[in-house]
Amino acid sequence: MFRSAGIAQRVSQAGLSVCSIDPSPKLIWPNNYGVYVDEFEAMDLLDCFNTTWSDAVVYIDDQKRKDLDRPYGRVNGKQLKSKMLQKCIWCEISPGKGQATVILDAAGFSRCLVQYDKPYNPGYQMAYGILAKVEEHPFDVNKMVFMDWRDSYLIKSKELRERNSRIPTFLYVMPFSSDRIFLGETSLVASHGVPMDDIKERINGGQWAPSSATPESCGIGNTARMVHPSTGYMIASTLAAAPNVADSIVWCLDLGRNMLGKKLSAEAWRDLWSIERRRQREFFCFGMDILLKLDLPATRRLEIMAEGTLPLVNVINNLVHDRE
Repeated sequence: MFRSAGIAQRVSQAGLSVCSIDPSPKLIWPNNYGVYVDEFEAMDLLDCFNTTWSDAVVYIDDQKRKDLDRPYGRVNGKQLKSKMLQKCIWCEISPGKGQATVILDAAGFSRCLVQYDKPYNPGYQMAYGILAKVEEHPFDVNKMVFMDWRDSYLIKSKELRERNSRIPTFLYVMPFSSDRIFLGETSLVASHGVPMDDIKERINGGQWAPSSATPESCGIGNTARMVHPSTGYMIASTLAAAPNVADSIVWCLDLGRNMLGKKLSAEAWRDLWSIERRRQREFFCFGMDILLKLDLPATRRLEIMAEGTLPLVNVINNLVHDRE
C-alpha cells in the first residue's frame, strides 16, 4: 500500500481518475519497519513514528563499535497506513475494480504484472524477528542497534558459530524499554537465502538490478527493484520516488500527448531510473557482489575500513584476497 499510495494521491490531484486495489485494505502491516528520522522528516511523516532513538550504533565485534550519529525511528505502520488512506479519501481515490489506462504494480516480489527484459537473479536477504517482553537486556535504551556482528553469544555451539562465520548474520535491535525489546536476526545478502530454521537457531542462540518493464504496466517498490541490494532498505526511497513516477504518468496522459502502452511505461521507467540513479544502483550492486564473497571476519574488516584512507578498490581487493 505505501508503495503505491503516494503515486495515487499525486496522480489524482492532477485531475485523473484513480482506482486503488488492495485485497486486504483494513489489515495492519505486520512488518517491523525502521528508517532514519531525517528521511521521514523530509516527507512530513514525523507523526508516523511510535518510537525514536537519538542515535544508532554498529557493533563490529566485541572490541569495536561505531556510532552513526543519526537518529533512528520505528515506523508506526497503523498510523502511516491511516494517513495514506485518509489522503486517498481526500483525493477521492476509489477502491475496488475498474478498467485502467495505466496499471501500477506494487505487488512486490510476486511480480504479478511486470516482466523484465533481463534474468531475475537477485541476492537474497532473510530475517527473523521477535518482539519480546523480558526481565532485562544489555542494550542501551537510548540507542538503536543497527547492526551487531558480534558472535560471542554462539560460543556454546561450535557448528553454529562456524556456519555464521561462513555466511554471517547480524542482530538488529530496537530496545523500547528495560523489559521490552525487538530482536531481528538478518542475513544481509546471500546468493541463496539462508534457511529460516538456521536464522531462528542463531537468534535463539543468544536485489536486483533494474531493467525495463513490460509495455502495459509500471512498477514501484519491490516490483521496480527498488530494494537496496546491499541493505534491504526500501521504504524511504520508494516514498521519495513516488512524485517522479506520478508526474511522469500525468505528463504522458495529458490530452495533448496521450502517450499509452509502451511509450508511457518507458517514460515512467526512465523517470524512475535516471542515469544518475542507475549509476548509483550499479555501485550498490557492486557492494552486494562484494558482500556475497565475504565471511564474518572480512565483513567486520570492511566495516572498520569504511572510514579509512585506503582507496575503495584496494580495500575490496584485500578483503577478497584474504578470503580466497
